[in-house]
Amino acid sequence: MPQGQLFFKTKNTSKQWVDAYTEYGMSLEDGAIGEIITPAPMKEGVSNSLATADGVAYMAGTIGKKNERTLSFNVHILAATEAAGWTAYRRFCREVLDAGYVQMKIVDGTEPFPTYLNNGVETAGALHLLFRSCQQVGRYRMQILKWTLTFAEPNPSVRDNREPSIMN
Repeated sequence: MPQGQLFFKTKNTSKQWVDAYTEYGMSLEDGAIGEIITPAPMKEGVSNSLATADGVAYMAGTIGKKNERTLSFNVHILAATEAAGWTAYRRFCREVLDAGYVQMKIVDGTEPFPTYLNNGVETAGALHLLFRSCQQVGRYRMQILKWTLTFAEPNPSVRDNREPSIMN
């Protein structure tokens, strides 16, 4: 994934979109986009299973609500030297992961995604994520560092530029 396709925004990046490839030499591994664009699971609707009635009754307005989801995907940093790779990795951790709350967007060619429905119109948006963990997967040719990032997406229906509600 070359320059101009993967972006992050956090309080540590002055709330500006940062190109992951330009700033850190970072790209998504194969399969990462599939993980990211997979629809979120649905919550169970509120139901009542009465012994005196057939089937199950669901409360109106409780069906079709998205649940929190966990995203895990592989990324890599490509650098001129191993030392430069570790420097970029430490900067990424400090500027993006240490913020805790991260916005992420992907542009594939000219089409940004993921998208969300805004009054019935499909609109490009950003994922609102909470960082959970980072696990090193491997190191290749001493200049490519690869690891798995895990995030929680607390509300997959928020895909615009507003910040999701965080409880105090």
